[in-house]
Amino acid sequence: MSLSEHRFDNQIALLQHHIVALQQRVKDEPAQAAEVLVEALEDLRTALEELRVADEELRQQNEELATARLAVEAERQRYQELFDFAPDGYLITNAAGIIQEANRAAAAMLGVLQHHLVGKPLMVYLDVEEHGAFCAQLHFRLQQHERVQEWEMRVQPRQGTPFPVALTVSTICDSQGTPVGLRWLLHDTTVRKQAEKALQQAQEAMERRVAERTAALQQLNTQLQTEIAEHRRTAQKAHQAQQDLHSSREQLRQLATYLQNAQEQERTYIARELHDELAQPLTSLKMDLTWLARRAVTAPTAWHEHLSIMSTVIDTLGESVRRIGTQLRPNILDNLGLEAAMEWQLKEVCERASLTYTLQMPAKEMTLGPTRSTAVFRIFQEALTNVIRHAEASSVTVRLSQHADAWLLDIVDDGKGITPDELTNYASLGLLGMRERAHLWGGDISIQGKPGIDTTVTIRMPRDPIMAGVTPGIIRVLIADDHATLRAGVKRFLADTADLVVAREAGTAQEILEAVAAKACDVLLLDISLPGRDGLDVLKQLKQLDPTLPILMFSVHAEDQYAVRALKTGAAGYLTKNSEPEVLITALRKVAQGGRYISPALAERLALEVTGDVDKPLHTTLANREYQVLLMLAGGQAIKEIASALSLSVKTVSTYRTRILQKLRLKTTADLIRYALSQQLVSDQPALLSSSSTAL
Repeated sequence: MSLSEHRFDNQIALLQHHIVALQQRVKDEPAQAAEVLVEALEDLRTALEELRVADEELRQQNEELATARLAVEAERQRYQELFDFAPDGYLITNAAGIIQEANRAAAAMLGVLQHHLVGKPLMVYLDVEEHGAFCAQLHFRLQQHERVQEWEMRVQPRQGTPFPVALTVSTICDSQGTPVGLRWLLHDTTVRKQAEKALQQAQEAMERRVAERTAALQQLNTQLQTEIAEHRRTAQKAHQAQQDLHSSREQLRQLATYLQNAQEQERTYIARELHDELAQPLTSLKMDLTWLARRAVTAPTAWHEHLSIMSTVIDTLGESVRRIGTQLRPNILDNLGLEAAMEWQLKEVCERASLTYTLQMPAKEMTLGPTRSTAVFRIFQEALTNVIRHAEASSVTVRLSQHADAWLLDIVDDGKGITPDELTNYASLGLLGMRERAHLWGGDISIQGKPGIDTTVTIRMPRDPIMAGVTPGIIRVLIADDHATLRAGVKRFLADTADLVVAREAGTAQEILEAVAAKACDVLLLDISLPGRDGLDVLKQLKQLDPTLPILMFSVHAEDQYAVRALKTGAAGYLTKNSEPEVLITALRKVAQGGRYISPALAERLALEVTGDVDKPLHTTLANREYQVLLMLAGGQAIKEIASALSLSVKTVSTYRTRILQKLRLKTTADLIRYALSQQLVSDQPALLSSSSTAL
């Protein structure tokens, strides 16, 4: 009942009650009936007005109610449409599971007409295997009231095979909250199940493929690791082979250098021997023949003819000796330098081969040092020889030019021109030797040929020998000793130190002078016995070349023999080769820092000499070369052997022997040997150099 209807009923009830009261009043008070009637009419008019107002309110409420009914009907129709046309199946059952309502989707899903579903149990449309679970869920849902729950079951349509559905169920309760029914939402999960099954199968297939691929990758990885290990072994072998090849090349180059130096020394020695042993006697013989010819004025004519023939033979022989000596080692190279030797060689070769030549020299004299000058001269000789033998040229042009960091020597001929095949012919030992000689001193050779036009040979020689860079704070050591075994031993031992590095090695006096001139070291470890030169003479020359260079003498001879002389000549220290290796390191570091190193025994002896408490022996008055010859004579070497070892003539060594005997007040070599033994200048069993190298 609306509020207006309630008010209308109340007004009628009040009016009726008021009329009854007026009637009772008239009965009780008849005299006042007119007043009561007037009051009653007034109340009646008021009541009628209130009734009219209530009637108007009631009319308006009826209109609103009609409008609300129409809206409710529209919403109900909309709900029915949504219910009927929903894509999922909707069912409403009572508490017993009897279908009360069903939409079209549910009817289509169950294979039954929509109106045929009403009144049928929902369980009959489920798979038989699901009945027990359905009853349990139905009983459970009725106890849960408002809660919503989901689960899955299999639906059995009227026709067809069972299929899975997802069930969503909620409870319908009356006004007292008692469950009176259930709402069911059925969603066909067949497609989802098929997709899940397909996904599961795809996942299983993927897992199988991943497992197969993983196994294949593991196998491939194993093979790859095996190949990598094999490649590493191959790379290590290749690296080792490369190192061995590099070492072999370096050894071959060192051997080539040694052989070239030995060859040059042998050439020098043979040339000197030819001069001393053949040229001098031939000159004397020539003078004797001339003397005989002057004295044999009355001799028969045949004698004069024979004397003339002998003189001619002697002249020819003398010329041959001079020519052979010059070819072995031209004196002009040692006496006048490389440029003069090149000019002489070019002139001599061109005159012999009837070639014209052009020589262009720089204004400044070329300074390369004895060894590198010899290398350039030999390359120049080989280039001229190739011109004569192969070029078929008529003229040669030689240009020597100076650049910022190198000297360039160009030899150009107008012959047939060298071909590319000849340039790459490994059987051409002459070209190979030229390149190797230049490479040994940091130089290079380029040969360019224009067939039928000319050939140009360019020799590039650095002004300073190429030296490897050194780290600041490192002491660069130059090992100067003619024994390769000892040099290798010292180098291996110094390799274990952090501050001493062997920057260069030298086996001859020429190599030492060139290394010092090139500033290749910070300290020099110098053997006192060098082939062809006395170590003290080399020391004196080195101090003139670089007075600030610290030099540590390293000798097999005892301190009594050479130490004092070495220190007076300019050495910074003296060390015997039988000293402990650690002493060598200490001595090198000390002299490199500007100090001097001598043993305690030598220090005591020097102190005695300074204070005059000891008489100086006679051999201290000998010059360095005389002292060296003394030791060699005392060691049992013959004069000829000494001359060969020192690259001197026999006459010169004999002169040294005479001076030594005079200064020592002796008469014979036997007296000299006894003196050396008494002064302990030599021992009965001298120490071997190899023992020193082994110790190091």
